Amino acid sequence: MVWKHVDEHRAVAHVTVDDRGFDVTLDIDAMGRPVAVAYQRRHRPADETFTATFAGESTFGGVTVPAKVRGGWAGKEFIRYRIDGALFR
Repeated sequence: MVWKHVDEHRAVAHVTVDDRGFDVTLDIDAMGRPVAVAYQRRHRPADETFTATFAGESTFGGVTVPAKVRGGWAGKEFIRYRIDGALFR
């Protein structure tokens, strides 16, 4: 994974999976918390954009994570969840 700084609120990670590279855009707020993530999925007949947004914070075992996540393909939300607990091993 190679990170590229875009501006004070955005970074792009170039990721390679199964010899295919793609960019993942991460938006952060002024406190460094994740706000949104997006990437292009190669899909036939056309590529689609997956986006997820994050809200709130929860801390478990000293690790702070987004408390709520909403995501979907091509602007159509298909997943929404709240993190109520986490176990780190």
